[in-house]
Amino acid sequence: MFDLKKNIDSLKNNTIEFIPKVVVSIIIFIVTLTVANWIKSLIIGDNTNNIPPEYSSLKELNQKKNKKIFLYQIADIVYYLIAAFGVIFAITNLGIQSATIFTILGTFVIAIGLSIQGVIGNIWAGLYISLSDLYKIGDNVKVNETNGTVNSFTLFNTQLIDADGKNQITIPNTMVLNNVLTNFSKFNSINKTI
Repeated sequence: MFDLKKNIDSLKNNTIEFIPKVVVSIIIFIVTLTVANWIKSLIIGDNTNNIPPEYSSLKELNQKKNKKIFLYQIADIVYYLIAAFGVIFAITNLGIQSATIFTILGTFVIAIGLSIQGVIGNIWAGLYISLSDLYKIGDNVKVNETNGTVNSFTLFNTQLIDADGKNQITIPNTMVLNNVLTNFSKFNSINKTI
């Protein structure tokens, strides 16, 4: 038989027992995000967004930023990995079994991975470009038939400013690797040092 009072008491007791778990899970998540931000700032190092007085030109500042591009990318990856572990720990603390979480997460990762192969390819291409030093911010480059000056560079794409300085051209990093790349500035800077 249905006992309303017993069910209400059971719901009340379960809610009272569940509230501390929710609070602890929120604290775990906040602490994890704080640690992730701290580690990200350690990886990146000093802030290069402000122009320090010792840099006389914007080109010198861009060269300094270019050296840190790889660190910014790695810092973002580390941040999101730590945040993901924080979410998993917080959910596990609520009483959901970790095997269930990892099964759902694995299925989700496979589905998302298959649907965003192009994005993943751009990320790997961006890491390769960073490590191989194909170009830096301020270099004059030509990708296939597109000419311009490198304005910015991320994990996903490279942005060029055309020769007129009026248009911004965004090129996916996989396109940079899969096409002919000519870096006019790199050759000129090598000749100047010889």
